[in-house]
Amino acid sequence: MAAAQKIIRKSARELGISYNTKNTAAHGTYRNYTVLLYLGDSASKPEILVSVCAGSVGAPLNPQEVAARIPEAAGCNCAADKYRVYLSFPIKGKQSDLTGRIVDTVRILIDYFERNAWDNCDETGNTGATSVYKVRGRLTFLTDFTAQYVQKTVAQDAHRNAQKQEKYLPGLLGALLGSLIGAVIVFIVARLGFISTISSAALGFAIVLGYRKLAGKISLPSAVLCVLLSAAVTYLVFRLDAAISIYKTVPILEYIGSIRDGSAGLYQAFSGSSPRLGLWDCFAHTRALYTLADAADVYLRNLLLMMLADVVTAVAAVAVEYSGQKEQFTVYRL
Repeated sequence: MAAAQKIIRKSARELGISYNTKNTAAHGTYRNYTVLLYLGDSASKPEILVSVCAGSVGAPLNPQEVAARIPEAAGCNCAADKYRVYLSFPIKGKQSDLTGRIVDTVRILIDYFERNAWDNCDETGNTGATSVYKVRGRLTFLTDFTAQYVQKTVAQDAHRNAQKQEKYLPGLLGALLGSLIGAVIVFIVARLGFISTISSAALGFAIVLGYRKLAGKISLPSAVLCVLLSAAVTYLVFRLDAAISIYKTVPILEYIGSIRDGSAGLYQAFSGSSPRLGLWDCFAHTRALYTLADAADVYLRNLLLMMLADVVTAVAAVAVEYSGQKEQFTVYRL
C-alpha cells in the first residue's frame, strides 16, 4: 500500500496534478483533461488505476481503437466504457519504471485525444471542465451541471431511504439463516481438528449479511443483536464440538471415579448412567470435564480464540454495512 501511494504521488508530481491524502488518489487537469490516479480495490491483485474522460456529445469512445493506441510496453490493461478510459497497471517491478510507464501512457492517451479533437467531458458525455466526485462510493468525473443533477437525485434517494422501515422479523430470519450456514462451516472445520479463526469470522459475517439482506437496512439495536447472536452461536458450536470429542473418548465414569478431588459431585450426578456418558451430559458439563482432565486452559484458550475472531468480524461487518449505507447516499467533491 505504501509503495503504491508513493508511485501515485510521484506520478502526480510529474503530471502536475494534486495528491489527495484522504482518498489516497491523485487528480487534476493535465493538458486540459482531468486525470485520476487511484488504487484498485483488489487486495490479491494490487494495481494502480488511471482514468480519463474524453469524447464529443453523442460519440462515445471505441474501446478497441483506444486500446490499440496503448503500446504493449506500457504493461497495462486498457478498457473504455462510453466516455471513460480505464488503465490498470499491476504493481510489480521497480517503482521508477512503473512511474515512468504511467506518465508516458497518460501522455500517449492525451495525444490521441487531441489528434481526434476530442474534448474533456464527464461520464455522460457533457463537455467542459470536470472535477472528480465520489458518488455512492465510486470515483467519477462530473461537470458542475451534471454534479448538481446527481446531488439532487442522491438526496431524493436518501430521503426515501430514511422513510423506509427496517424489517425486523425478516431480518431476524436472515440472521438465523446466516448463523446456520456459518455454524455448519465452523463445526465442520472444528471436527477436522482445527481451531480456525477464519471460519469463526465467516460466521459473524454471514449473520450480519443475512440480516442486512432481508431487513433492508441495519440500525444500532439490530447491529448489537447480530453481534450477540454471533457470539452465542460460536459458543454453542464450540461446546458441541468439545462434547463430541469427550463422548468419543474412554468411558468417562470410570475416569471420574478414579479422581478423588472435585469428582464426587459429578460422579453422584451420573451414578445411574452407563460407563460412557451421554452426549448431552458431555455437552452440559464440558468445562467441568476438561477441568478434571487438567485441560481447562486449553478449553478456555480455544474458546477465546474463536469468540474473539467471531465478535471482531461481526463488529467489522456491521461497520462495513453502516459505511456502505452511508456511501449509497453520499456525493462529495474530492
